[in-house]
Amino acid sequence: MTAAPPQERISELERTLIRAALEHAPAALASSLAAEDMVITDVILRNKLDIDIFSLDTGRLHTDTLEVIAAIRERYGYAVRIVRPDPAAVADYVARFGRDAFYESVELRKRCCHIRKVE
Repeated sequence: MTAAPPQERISELERTLIRAALEHAPAALASSLAAEDMVITDVILRNKLDIDIFSLDTGRLHTDTLEVIAAIRERYGYAVRIVRPDPAAVADYVARFGRDAFYESVELRKRCCHIRKVE
């Protein structure tokens, strides 16, 4: 079996996202800002689909990743909604355990992820 040509795959993606926007409103894309999410973002924004795009900024994102947010705003005129953890909870964790404590144990990693990604 051969893969569909790229344009045909994009058309399938467009159809899927249009259907998601119509049938599952309010729809949202939780974007990691990685390459595969940028393909989806492009289809959403080019087609002006009613799908919210948000990203989780844990406070540990690389500068290159953060620059993608600005690039989206510049190219599409769209402000990706940024969700951030409670600054007081992060500060308390860092004060108690250290900035990189999640490397020290599974328990500390789970606690850090809960504060930065779940709450």
